[in-house]
Amino acid sequence: MHLEPIAFLLGALLLAAGSALGAPVTAAFFASLALGSVSLGTVGGATFQLFVPLAGLLVATAAFRPTFWRDLERVFRLNWMPVVVVVLLLYTLASAFILPRLFAGDTTVFVSSLDGVVETALRPVPGNINQSAYFTMGVLAFFAVASRLSREGSFELLRTGFFAFAGFNAFLGIVDLAGKASGAGDLLAPIRTAQYSMLVEVQVEGFWRIVGGYPEASTFAAGTTIALAFTFSYWRATSWRPALLLSCTLLALLILATSSTGYASLAIVSMLLAFSLAWRMLRARLSTRDLATMLASAVGLAILLGIVITNESLLVPAKRLIEETLINKSTSASADERFYWNLKSWMAFVDTYGLGIGIGSSRASSSIIAVLSQLGAVGASLIVLLVIDLARPLPRPGPDPTDREIAAICNGLRTAGLVSLVPPAIAGGTADPGIVFFIALAGVAVGRDRLARRGEFPGASMPAPRPMPAGGVSWSGVRAEATAANPPGRPVRPPVPRL
Repeated sequence: MHLEPIAFLLGALLLAAGSALGAPVTAAFFASLALGSVSLGTVGGATFQLFVPLAGLLVATAAFRPTFWRDLERVFRLNWMPVVVVVLLLYTLASAFILPRLFAGDTTVFVSSLDGVVETALRPVPGNINQSAYFTMGVLAFFAVASRLSREGSFELLRTGFFAFAGFNAFLGIVDLAGKASGAGDLLAPIRTAQYSMLVEVQVEGFWRIVGGYPEASTFAAGTTIALAFTFSYWRATSWRPALLLSCTLLALLILATSSTGYASLAIVSMLLAFSLAWRMLRARLSTRDLATMLASAVGLAILLGIVITNESLLVPAKRLIEETLINKSTSASADERFYWNLKSWMAFVDTYGLGIGIGSSRASSSIIAVLSQLGAVGASLIVLLVIDLARPLPRPGPDPTDREIAAICNGLRTAGLVSLVPPAIAGGTADPGIVFFIALAGVAVGRDRLARRGEFPGASMPAPRPMPAGGVSWSGVRAEATAANPPGRPVRPPVPRL
């Protein structure tokens, strides 16, 4: 057993910062997601990242409330989706124990070991326990968040949490880039306590790879993509300028990170955004933010074309970077190895007649293949149902500013939850959708139900919204007008309940 005092100090500082924001546990937990290279220590060979005890604290604060079981009953009355989550959890845990033993020796898989990733016959491995524990934590977080929201409607907690994650992730990225660009090296080295391979001081075609608080550029790019999805979606719904500023910062860091996973994720998300804008244009529902987004994209493209026409040599470093991270990497030995991982995972799915080999039993290079090989057709179908429910459009909010704010938060959660699946689909090795996905799913489920009830019974919400006092200040420090004086486009932000 080995503990890292610096990690405990960081946890205490995050809780103190969260307390200043009015949401100690929630803000600290979300901010800790940006510290992927920080672990509290190792116990029995297992590494515990900083976010794990904070996630446990988030669950505990909800579970030990006197009204928890009544709140949980309310969650199960929302729709069929919580039942699917429970069935998926039970199936995942059962399959992790049964399937590696049932099909032991019938197929070969790749597993992580002290010597790296090795090919071996299927058998029970420690990954079955580790991945089951992470999956269970995600599901418990789903019910903890959903039960709290169903009782108090405190969606501001999630807004605070996601902005804490986005802001802290951007700050760590800037610090990391500043240290490398100035020649000071890895300024965040003292807090990197996880026993992983740290690829933190790497250059590609003369560009420093940005890793922030993560162990490598690809994981930083994945976290940055999720944070960007929430902040940009929230800005589109509210016109809140700090969200736009943070979105621009995250976008710049994502581009400078030199991660092929990040570039591919950004391309996919950009295409989805283009389809969304085109659909809104056909329905004549473009907002001023949509027009600003289209204009900014057109200006950026025009500047790029102007550089190509006038002085193409200026783009040579960027061209080499793209070739190295996307084109050449797709034909590298590493790409061939990862393709072989996916092939063996697919063969494991076929060899087990579509039942799978249990979560954590193998290593793949795409979460889509990992889900099929580890959870089988049944588990994959359950996850698809959750994704479809998350992707369903939200009810349109009425003129009430509180409902419009809830809709903005839920749109950000919906976008972030769906986008969180994109980087793992490109280069992920586990079947777990992740704790961010489950939390976003919980927020959208409760928010959709609340908005629908407000539409059916105007004036009756569940629970009643808390009005912002005239001249009061929200968590962000932005002064809000009284509810009656606010136009529909500027939602009033109620005070943030403490959690």
